[in-house]
Amino acid sequence: MSEKDVNRKLVREAYAENVEQVAAAVDNLLPELTGKTVITADHGEMLGERFRYVPIRGYGHPFGVYNEYTTKVPWNVIETGERKDIIDEKPTQDINVDLDAVDDQLRNLGYVL
Repeated sequence: MSEKDVNRKLVREAYAENVEQVAAAVDNLLPELTGKTVITADHGEMLGERFRYVPIRGYGHPFGVYNEYTTKVPWNVIETGERKDIIDEKPTQDINVDLDAVDDQLRNLGYVL
């Protein structure tokens, strides 16, 4: 299939199929999780919606585009059983984080200018 063969309907169907697979995995996990569980993501996606300022359709999470499709964060709260115990402990292992790499990734995703 070439890029020319991909249309808005196909993109939406593929996205919906992906969401269904994730929802099934979450459904399998939920019985194991008691208390409050939040299901979320880092951002939404454009699935062929038109940009406000130009008459073309956008897909994904284009750099520098801030609209409801890309900034509205999915948020679903499930509450089951007793509240989880929250324990203040030191980490069991040290984790070294390359902050420059994190900054680069956030910039590439459009979160940092």
